Amino acid sequence: MVGPGPGWWIRLGCARPDARLPVRAATPRADFGAGLVGRKVLVVDDDARNVFALTNILTLHGLDVGLRGSWERDTVTSPTSEPESRRTRRRGHNAGVSERRVSLDDLGAWLVKGNADRSDLAARFRRDPRVTSWCVRPGYRSRLMRPGQPVVLWASGSRSRLPYGVWGVGRILAPPVADADGGWSVPLDLTVLAEADRVPRQRLRADARLGGLEVFRQPQAANPSYLTVTQFAALRDHLPPG
Repeated sequence: MVGPGPGWWIRLGCARPDARLPVRAATPRADFGAGLVGRKVLVVDDDARNVFALTNILTLHGLDVGLRGSWERDTVTSPTSEPESRRTRRRGHNAGVSERRVSLDDLGAWLVKGNADRSDLAARFRRDPRVTSWCVRPGYRSRLMRPGQPVVLWASGSRSRLPYGVWGVGRILAPPVADADGGWSVPLDLTVLAEADRVPRQRLRADARLGGLEVFRQPQAANPSYLTVTQFAALRDHLPPG
């Protein structure tokens, strides 16, 4: 049966597989992704969840991902994102969304995100404001991360109960490493700012120098994001001295 609704659905009758047929296990290709690093790809989908999943897997293999979908005109929400309002789009901050290839020549700071709604980051940092590592997605960006580079900690969320935005600034201690569970993390020397010193995203959006931050244009993208030299200099104007 086929019918309209929020999407389309199809019901198919399938015969039971013949138990006598041999079952072949899938064998991953050792060369999968070879030659893809640095290639540009445009992801076109009206479902932000699909875009989130595709962006992560393509970035994992070193591709530069551009995004396009009707969801860009409305609120964007994903497991690690925060809402992006129509007002922001009318100001033109998100027109022509595409991922820019990061250059070390114009890298002001890396930016790593954490969802403060899904994990109680506020309580965690009240207990201990020190951050010694953060998860990143392996790819060409993580391979550019070097000891001594500045890094910004961004708390995302959508429940309007916290001052989401910049919660800390520190430095990278060492290149990203693989964790025991198969993920990747980057060692950090970062202390979370006192609650009164955290910079809410509304204030940053209001600064014309920071309205084009990648974290605003692509809030669903995997860690790490980045700030240009000019953007990081502008951000420092909002931080406490020292």
